[in-house]
Amino acid sequence: MLNQKDIEFIDSLVKKYNNDKTYLIEMGFDILENYGYIPKELLEELCKKLNIFYSEAYSNLSFFNEFQFEKPKEIKISICNGISCYFNGSKELINDLMDYFKNNENISINTGYCFKCCAQYPVAYINDEIILNANKESIIQKINTQKN
Repeated sequence: MLNQKDIEFIDSLVKKYNNDKTYLIEMGFDILENYGYIPKELLEELCKKLNIFYSEAYSNLSFFNEFQFEKPKEIKISICNGISCYFNGSKELINDLMDYFKNNENISINTGYCFKCCAQYPVAYINDEIILNANKESIIQKINTQKN
């Protein structure tokens, strides 16, 4: 359910782009900038205002990797899965973290390829902070210090 602020935001977008649906991508970036993702209810309201089908808008926006349609997790863990990290424990680290945080809905765990710190493997990022020579304990400790 949208609140008044959300409706006013959509109205401002429609006005900013002169009710022109060809600016849907730009509107999507404006939503992304303000919300961090594209909430379904917000996109549905925008579609009503632009007189387009939700499926059309979703199809156009979902083509781009930048647009996310789920609220981002509070903590993002990225583990390097490049050759050096992979052969020096990143696979096991990923499995350990996925098992440890399996019931925590505020944490997402994904992999990346080569964070360019190959001599200090495995390498991890927690949100935007790098951890060199990462292990399960150092990552858990970093997350606990960020929460406080």
